[in-house]
Amino acid sequence: MIKVAFLIGILFLAGGSFYFFANILQNTTSPTPTPGPTPVLSLTLSYPSSARMNTRVTVSFTVINPTTATAHGATIQAPVLLANFVIQSSTHKVVGNVINIGDVPPGTTIASLELSTPNKAGTVTGTVSLLYQESTAPVTQEISISVRGGP
Repeated sequence: MIKVAFLIGILFLAGGSFYFFANILQNTTSPTPTPGPTPVLSLTLSYPSSARMNTRVTVSFTVINPTTATAHGATIQAPVLLANFVIQSSTHKVVGNVINIGDVPPGTTIASLELSTPNKAGTVTGTVSLLYQESTAPVTQEISISVRGGP
């Protein structure tokens, strides 16, 4: 009887030790790496305020990264602009209404589109949005180009 009680006591002691050391290992925090500076990008548009029907215009998107960190996976979304104008050439890959800028290192990055204006008169107004992995909200700018007919 004493031997059985001794063996059961040893089993409880061993189980308790394993439980105690498992909790210590679980609660041990490894040092977290110190995050670097978060990039904060700005967006500026350059475009003509008006153009004639069936002509070509150039729209430039200037992305400025004033920080020392690289912004990753930057894209510019221009749904209204790219739905109404036809892309003739681009400095960056365009898929649908998204211009893929990619990684933005510190400094200035410029993306340009050469577009054909629509064959009908009117004003094209929309929002252009810059998004990147580190952003908490898109950077937006309004664009408005008046397309006029005649000479």
